[in-house]
Amino acid sequence: MLKFPSIDPDAVKVLAFDCTLELAPNEVLMGGPTVKSVTCTTDTDTNAQAIVLGPPSYDVTGRFILIPVGNLSTRVGNDYEFEVVSATNQPPTVIVGRALLEVRIA
Repeated sequence: MLKFPSIDPDAVKVLAFDCTLELAPNEVLMGGPTVKSVTCTTDTDTNAQAIVLGPPSYDVTGRFILIPVGNLSTRVGNDYEFEVVSATNQPPTVIVGRALLEVRIA
């Protein structure tokens, strides 16, 4: 599982899931990425999905899934596990990405 660098509770960031190693040379992500789940793994957060600030998207190369995150000021010390999914231009391929994000004071 990918581990993003810790994020400061006052920060707003775009998490980038690099899918390059999962894709063939001429294959790209397409069809719209989906945030399948956001789960707090260290505490109880009944609204973990609220840290996602907008819809996921792709970078211009079609090889990264981008997710904007923030709203973390009350979540210091929490760790969040993300699961994202996307189809590719070579069906029936589906790429699944998982990553951990820690909210810590820098």
